[in-house]
Amino acid sequence: MQVIARAGSGKTATLVIRAYFMMKHCRVAPSTMLLLAFNRKAANEIRRRILLLLEPRAEISIKEEIEKRGKRVQAGRRVDWGDGS
Repeated sequence: MQVIARAGSGKTATLVIRAYFMMKHCRVAPSTMLLLAFNRKAANEIRRRILLLLEPRAEISIKEEIEKRGKRVQAGRRVDWGDGS
């Protein structure tokens, strides 16, 4: 499947929903799928959305992690953002 459209039109959502459908209803193994993105940021967003569909609890974990890092920033402590900074 190839999705070509303008920014904000739902390309990522389309790709994520299609991948989820293939995994859940067509029994396609994730290891046999190839999803391509323009850059790492987009790839990470695709990964995040698929994981949220597969494991709804992950949404809570993400929020908890954001809150934890926010508290460290407020306290003036170093925060590891995972990007080497």
